[in-house]
Amino acid sequence: MDYSATEKFFFAASALLKDERFPAALEALDAAMEAQADLKLRNGQTRYKAQLQYFRATCLIRVGQKEAAMGALNQALKLNPEFPLALNQLAEHHLDQGRLMAALDQLRESLVLNPDQAAIADLRDFVARAITHMRTDTQRFLYLSLRKLSPRVALEKAREQMEKNPNNHEWRRIVAVLLLDNSQAEDAEKILLSGGLAPKNAETQYLLAQSALAQGKDSLALKRFNQVWKLEADYRDSVVYITELNSRQKRWRVAGAILKEALAKRPRAADLLFKLGVYTLRMGRRFEALSYFKKARAAKPSHELRRTLHKLIQQI
Repeated sequence: MDYSATEKFFFAASALLKDERFPAALEALDAAMEAQADLKLRNGQTRYKAQLQYFRATCLIRVGQKEAAMGALNQALKLNPEFPLALNQLAEHHLDQGRLMAALDQLRESLVLNPDQAAIADLRDFVARAITHMRTDTQRFLYLSLRKLSPRVALEKAREQMEKNPNNHEWRRIVAVLLLDNSQAEDAEKILLSGGLAPKNAETQYLLAQSALAQGKDSLALKRFNQVWKLEADYRDSVVYITELNSRQKRWRVAGAILKEALAKRPRAADLLFKLGVYTLRMGRRFEALSYFKKARAAKPSHELRRTLHKLIQQI
């Protein structure tokens, strides 16, 4: 294929970005911008131009030109308002500037466009908690700063705040989360059970289930994940844990029933279709399993899952 000059510059910039050579990548992207007139794409020109601006913003941030980067991001979103990556990066800028509500709006919009962004969903929830539970700008700044610290340092800072603010249950919750991140599941469980956090809250039960799982208490973990399922069936990845824990006990039918219930709400969830196919295959129903694998393949799975599905379909 005979690529246009702008596309050649764009491909060069992509390679430079992978090597983290940001000044050189920015030069290539600027050259691609100047050569846009010879773009041969019949369809998608606007999206291409938006992508150029997004990558320019990435480079500008890395070379310390944040205001220019925000201009490029806004231009990208003007060209393509349905651009989750640009929305996410703009949200990060708002967070850096202390504009939490603006950041939250951008994150929510991004997740409407692409719900399958687990890290962005976590960040949205994190920002929402800061707005809801932290009463002062100082508290909000301290809370949001935790995500950029190492787990050990973040835990130390959060513990300090929990002791200073004993009536703020969010500090207690975040300490439990950070204890889990620091492989201190038993201490996390004690914090969660010591009072203050709503025991019938899906998130509290989820963290308690994670604590049990980290301690090797599979039966207790399953009981708690089932409680999460009853409280809020779509809560995070609880369905994955429930099916996996049931499968460890060779309870394939129970695992399959849970997956079917989850798929009634998320019929194109490739990971759930794949798991249902695996459990169906273990019960000896090959042709039914094959149909689930084919549905999973059609549901735009990740590259790694697509390769696994291809091998399984070929074997069956």
